[in-house]
Amino acid sequence: KQADRNWGTSIQCCLRPSECKGMTEPANRYVVQQHIPNPLLTEDGHKCHIKFYTLLIGMEDGVKWNLYTYQDAYICISPHRWSPDDTSIETQVTIIRNERMSEVKCWKAWPTAYPKCKAAVAQVIGRAIQGGKLEGRPSQKQFEIFSADFVVDVAGK
Repeated sequence: KQADRNWGTSIQCCLRPSECKGMTEPANRYVVQQHIPNPLLTEDGHKCHIKFYTLLIGMEDGVKWNLYTYQDAYICISPHRWSPDDTSIETQVTIIRNERMSEVKCWKAWPTAYPKCKAAVAQVIGRAIQGGKLEGRPSQKQFEIFSADFVVDVAGK
């Protein structure tokens, strides 16, 4: 997809890496993501991903950060049943926030996936703080709400 596009716009799917370059325009920048070959599907065979929300608070000392995660994430489900050979947007792209995890009946992996999502976000934030990419403001409390997307595979990774 084009690097400056969101909400699934401009996403193109292909079966082989060699096909990617033919889908680009020289004036644009792109993000290329490898396909997950064995995604954990919903019970009725649709590809899905987790929209995971977090709150990060930088404390007044400018050093300490507190990370909170929202346990009731969203599951985003593709409209069509999944097939590894179907490169259509309706099969491969999962941008529509269908249901909250607390209400979902078609995907039972959330109790196992939640702690892994939480740990992954904590690791990324920790590295950003240690690497100086997140800097607190002394005498000012600050916060950021953000989301992260996760696709779980059949191995639970």
